[in-house]
Amino acid sequence: MKIPIHMIVIAAIFGICTTSERWWLFILLILFLLIGKRFRNIKAIVLILLIYIAFFFYINAYNHFQQTNLSEDSTHLLIGKITSIPVIDGDRMRFRFAVQGDEAVLVQHKISSLQEKDSLKHLYIGDECRLHGELQKPSGKRNFYAFDYEQYLKQTFQIHWIYETRQNARWVCKKSSGILNNIRKYRQASMEKIKNDFRPEIAPIMNTLIFGDRTELDDDLKRRYQSLGLIHLLAISGLHVGTLLGMMYFLMIRFGMVREHALVALLILIPCIILFTGGAPSVIRAGLMAAFVCLTILFQLKIPVHTQLSLIALLLLLYKPTYIFHIGFQLSFLITASLIVSNTFLLKEKSPFIQLLLGSAIAQIASLPIILWNFHEFSLWSLPLNIVYIPLMTLYLLPLVLFTYFLYLVVPFPIWELPAEVIAICFTWIHKVMEVVDAWEIGKMTIGKPSFLLMFLFVVSLIVVLLWIEKRQTLKAFFYASVLIVTVFSVMLHHHKLDPNAYVTFLDVGQGDAIVVELPYRRAVYVIDTGGQMAFQKEDWMKRKKNFDTGEDIVVPFLKARGIKRIDKLFLTHGDYDHIGGTKGLIKHMDVERVIYGEVLGISDGEQRLLQEMASNSIKISSVNRSLQWSESKSHFRLIAAEGFRHEKNNRSMVLYMSVYDQTFLFTGDIEKDRERELIAAFPRLKADFLKAAHHGSDTSSSSEFLDQINPKTVFISAGAQNRYGHPSSEVVGRYVERGVSVYENAEYGGVMVIIEPGGIKIETTR
Repeated sequence: MKIPIHMIVIAAIFGICTTSERWWLFILLILFLLIGKRFRNIKAIVLILLIYIAFFFYINAYNHFQQTNLSEDSTHLLIGKITSIPVIDGDRMRFRFAVQGDEAVLVQHKISSLQEKDSLKHLYIGDECRLHGELQKPSGKRNFYAFDYEQYLKQTFQIHWIYETRQNARWVCKKSSGILNNIRKYRQASMEKIKNDFRPEIAPIMNTLIFGDRTELDDDLKRRYQSLGLIHLLAISGLHVGTLLGMMYFLMIRFGMVREHALVALLILIPCIILFTGGAPSVIRAGLMAAFVCLTILFQLKIPVHTQLSLIALLLLLYKPTYIFHIGFQLSFLITASLIVSNTFLLKEKSPFIQLLLGSAIAQIASLPIILWNFHEFSLWSLPLNIVYIPLMTLYLLPLVLFTYFLYLVVPFPIWELPAEVIAICFTWIHKVMEVVDAWEIGKMTIGKPSFLLMFLFVVSLIVVLLWIEKRQTLKAFFYASVLIVTVFSVMLHHHKLDPNAYVTFLDVGQGDAIVVELPYRRAVYVIDTGGQMAFQKEDWMKRKKNFDTGEDIVVPFLKARGIKRIDKLFLTHGDYDHIGGTKGLIKHMDVERVIYGEVLGISDGEQRLLQEMASNSIKISSVNRSLQWSESKSHFRLIAAEGFRHEKNNRSMVLYMSVYDQTFLFTGDIEKDRERELIAAFPRLKADFLKAAHHGSDTSSSSEFLDQINPKTVFISAGAQNRYGHPSSEVVGRYVERGVSVYENAEYGGVMVIIEPGGIKIETTR
């Protein structure tokens, strides 16, 4: 009874990923074993299930032993060692820190002066320190589809705590020794030298391609690489490791070293390369694959490439089972496996260009499920860009970068500046092309977070494609298989238009408002306000590379996860920054058809600049000075303008009334009691099942007479946790509770989504 090792890996992955919420993975494995022709033997099925069960218990035991021994109340002094390169960004610094029992915490420090910032630049990985501060729990996911920072820290670094150091507390650190520490310190020092000596346009790229560190790369540039499917070019993987080892092997042979000695030298160098380049899963995979190749040549072993890949995956999962949740791990192994499976088909083509074209297409197809599941969009320009950029990077730029760094290290005068200038010119043009292509709306595919069923069908279609290619090995087979993928993908892209439900989502943007309304069958999408966090004036040394933006960092990711790339109406209720501050970030990434803005007697400079920027982006702006009514897709709306309060800041908020499937909503902006009285006087029969509490639940709003007439069943309060304004007022919350109203606060529940079905409603929360 012989079981393919890749089946052992698959059983291990299923066992690791199975939870009480993902119980269906067990059923899926059973079905796969029953359907598969190779597993008609009951002993084989039992053995694979035993492997599945073993890894299911292994991951639970692994997580149990990774539990924290620290407590929030008891630890104010930490003694330990810095285990990651300290990252200084403006007036903030962070690094990982190993304490008692090798448990790790994430240290965050607020820098108080420029002098302190300069002194902290001398901290190195491996330094032993005594720190004073407070332990805090990492913030979990606060919005639907949002990045779960708490889960990321646990799965990637086994970190359960953030340690906020006390300002002005004395840092006591000393240098440590050891081979590993010295290698890591050399890596950090080398990165700092490149940052200081090379031009700022290419220093981040040099550190990325040589040392695998993207910290200094511009966030917009990283997003562009990601959205265009080129992010793998920045990851140290088989492409980079193969190029580097190939250059070393060539040089050793040219200098007269015999082949066997050169291979042994490479085996010794591979662990050093893994350490120098950061030790990411893709680097480890590439390094171990290279080591396998060297060993098979040295000892004349005949181990199939797919067996080597499976063994490496199994070893890594035994060492650290949480690797499976690392996107880099998933992409690295999946793309490599797909290329191995398609190897015969690729080698059949004699033209190197056709091989490159088909190989790039297969890699793109294989990576699509992971890309769509995690990032919810991809670009059709990814394939042609990869066809151009992969050989450009492999054959020219990466060797040139390594050669330039070699000259920088060994030549005592700056001859390296010439090739560095060539690198700068090349990457300038590469990034300009990327910027232009990324700005094109055509080719952008935003499908949203796919349902499990659709993703399952998509993955099955991809497997069919790869198997079809492997067996038939013709371009005709590749064409028909691609048609199958396009068909399933089209369903994923347009399934929202078949959904009869409406959705109203109150996003958690801290102290501010941001509400997304999706009408039945996705006939229209409305956004009401965009949140906004005030950025206070800072000295240059205190400024961070990127300020947090509620529109770009909260609203846009939510919209993309919902498969939304066009906003039909953007309602900006009034000019307070906590309602319009995220608008620039929103319109930067979203197509907005029309902005609805209340006409006012006096407008601030900030509002004027925002309106001008929106107009320059060809966005239609409607300045409303009277009430409006309209209907769309079984939904009815009334926009109530602040006709008598246009000179006041909060009371000039636009009020929006909405009715969908007989469920009524009232969105009130920041109106106060005077405006509430005017509203119920003008509309004496106004009622609403769902009410957005005015002015974040402040005691300036939500008067008893207003609540008595509106008579809501449910109220939503958008206020930041522990905000400095004391919102919501306990007195106001008490008024709602006295009337039997269900209260949903963003501070407590995170994002709140109301799902309006033809026959009723459901309310879901993030926390």
